[in-house]
Amino acid sequence: MNPDSPHWVPSLAPGIRLYFDDQSRRWVVKAPQQVVFLDPLSLDVLRACDGDRSLMQIALYMDALEHRPGRAWLEVVSDVVRHFESRGMLRCRLASSVLALTGR
Repeated sequence: MNPDSPHWVPSLAPGIRLYFDDQSRRWVVKAPQQVVFLDPLSLDVLRACDGDRSLMQIALYMDALEHRPGRAWLEVVSDVVRHFESRGMLRCRLASSVLALTGR
């Protein structure tokens, strides 16, 4: 992923599950040989990684949730996505609209 591009569209990688664990009473993202208990901010970012929204759209969504209005959300979202992508939990692709513009 190019973390500087707001046009990347993240989604959960195949085999990754995001769910509420009743036993621990926390949200979890589970991958082969990995379990991550999520903080509220990471949970909201991962929920927004639906394969349709770009990083910029997710940043606007986060601003609307009012975790901290006016925060540099694109940078925060990019950092969270980069972290989970490096762990193999997210995959990213370039937005279709950008691909159409570049002729790819």
